[in-house]
Amino acid sequence: MNAHTAQKQFEDRIDALQQLRPPEPMWSKEQVAAYFGVAQYTIDRWVNAGWLHPVHIGPKKRLLRFHADEIRKLVADGDRVA
Repeated sequence: MNAHTAQKQFEDRIDALQQLRPPEPMWSKEQVAAYFGVAQYTIDRWVNAGWLHPVHIGPKKRLLRFHADEIRKLVADGDRVA
């Protein structure tokens, strides 16, 4: 590999890294409940109804997080939220 090829690969990687955005923040069940002004059990019901889709985190998958864009979508569909 010559120096020009290595420089080009380096520049391509820098361009790719600059296009990356940080991930959206994820909300806990407590944060989602506080945002909507409901009990945490209500968030469980919304998950069971399919309105929200949690991401299970951790070795035992007990820690739940929700994508912020999904919360925004639920707010936009406000007629569905009681």
